Amino acid sequence: MERKARRNPGWAMAVSFLLLQGVPAQPPASAHSGGEPIEKSLTVPTDVGKLLARACANCHSDRTVYPWYAKVAPVSWMIERDVQQARQAMNLSNWTQTSGESSGREIGTLLSACASIQAGIMPPPAYRTMHPEARLSRQEIADFCAWTSSATRELQLTASHQEDSSPR
Repeated sequence: MERKARRNPGWAMAVSFLLLQGVPAQPPASAHSGGEPIEKSLTVPTDVGKLLARACANCHSDRTVYPWYAKVAPVSWMIERDVQQARQAMNLSNWTQTSGESSGREIGTLLSACASIQAGIMPPPAYRTMHPEARLSRQEIADFCAWTSSATRELQLTASHQEDSSPR
């Protein structure tokens, strides 16, 4: 048997692939723990909301829709890791418990999101290849970053007013 496997590595690879399918990916535990979605914390214009839903929410929310290949190991493991990391960085479904827990963190998340989109890091190139709907036009990027700048200014003003009105 060992000689045959060495002569025909395809069989060994096929058996290994089939055995890998028995090791399931661990779906990310829902990060939702009572927090509110981003729309409850920030004013999100309709066009930005649509962009977030189309290009970001599949990984950065609790509403992930997994494609058929997400059930095939080892791809399934990579997808689950990516979704977990995405939700840790920013979870649109659970904004107030993650990014929105403080105005400083909220501002940082918004500025980072804009910078990542401008740099072409987000959505990741591999994701855009498989999901053409996640490709953003220059105008969409500009609109998104204009919104993050506006929301950041609003958060800074709110934070400074809260500091001014707090008892000393």
